[in-house]
Amino acid sequence: MALVYDANGFNVTATGILANGATSKTLDMGEGTWTVSGNIQLSSGMTFTPSTSTVTVNETSTIKTGGKAFSGFTFGATKTYTLGDDLNVDGTLTIGSGFTATVNSNSIKASAGITLGNETSVLAGSATLLYDGTGTLTGNSGTISTNWTINTGGTLTLSGIIKYDTGTLTYTAGTVDAGTSTLSIVGSCTLNTDGIDWYTIAQTNGIVVTLTSDITITNDVTSPGASGFSYTWNGYTMHIKGDYNGGGTNTTFTLFGTTTYKVDGSGDQLLNINTRGVGTRYIQNPFIIESTGGTVTMDSEYDEHIDFRGGFTYVSGTVDWTTHGITAYFGATQNVDSGTMSFYKVNIYAGTVTLTGNMIVGNTLTINASSTLALGSNTLMLKGDFINNGTFTPGTGKVVVTS
Repeated sequence: MALVYDANGFNVTATGILANGATSKTLDMGEGTWTVSGNIQLSSGMTFTPSTSTVTVNETSTIKTGGKAFSGFTFGATKTYTLGDDLNVDGTLTIGSGFTATVNSNSIKASAGITLGNETSVLAGSATLLYDGTGTLTGNSGTISTNWTINTGGTLTLSGIIKYDTGTLTYTAGTVDAGTSTLSIVGSCTLNTDGIDWYTIAQTNGIVVTLTSDITITNDVTSPGASGFSYTWNGYTMHIKGDYNGGGTNTTFTLFGTTTYKVDGSGDQLLNINTRGVGTRYIQNPFIIESTGGTVTMDSEYDEHIDFRGGFTYVSGTVDWTTHGITAYFGATQNVDSGTMSFYKVNIYAGTVTLTGNMIVGNTLTINASSTLALGSNTLMLKGDFINNGTFTPGTGKVVVTS
């Protein structure tokens, strides 16, 4: 005899849902809300109809679906949940407001919407969040702190602020519409998202991000915080298509790592990079400007210095160092190729700077004690003063002085 339960039109409160064993069981979840305070165990052979119901779990429990998919599913308490197999959600997956859901083992397969309730909602644990459908992820400043994979034949639309913490974020397939959303990196993590054009990337002090493919940001990269913060990115290239927002006049920071920062937008870009000159805050990463349109305006609200340590390369575009009176500082041994771009002022204060292309300085060039500028076979064009307190090695290059 078949066991049939039809909850159509009712809300149900249960200490568990157990329908394991015989294949004759039938469960129709109906249109109501199921609040479950215990284990869920469904069998692969049973007849299961999710209808438009939503299941809310609110106690430490084990969830085994037998391959069945729920319509809506909510983690409604700060508890630990263990998945006996993959949890499939064809409707909205929700992390309730103010709750940390620690979900362990297997995967949560979300095929429609994902909602993080508010800024204190957290999805954590060892279970992978796998997005494989079409819908909207509404961040509400909540946090995803687990491995997250986007592998869909549909479209994932991002909305609001989505915080990402420890884990690996992987893009495999599908369309990701970032809209005007912000991905806020709040913990050290790994990103493999080549193929996604992020709108805004925000970051918090002390993060270490490992890139296993290039990352592209179309609007802003923001580095908020107090004086002395640091941000570390390692591997591949960060394509900055919009602005770099480095905070205000009392904010300085250091950029560490091996990731290449490539400024390659097609319109006007403002780079407000608050690295205090002469040693204490700097850019360790390689830095490339390859703009295809508009003007790249350099700025540093703290003290009008941007300190490069990982090399500087100019490829193309209009670059404005003059409007904000920015001096390019070079504080380590490195290669510089500024081509046809004109710096406003240059200050070499540590190590050996070797030109691998020409250099144009529109105002003062300073070589400080214990520092070296080596021209190689390149041309140095000076339009202002030349103050040499260190070592100047012309090689086979030449110096052109012009007004």
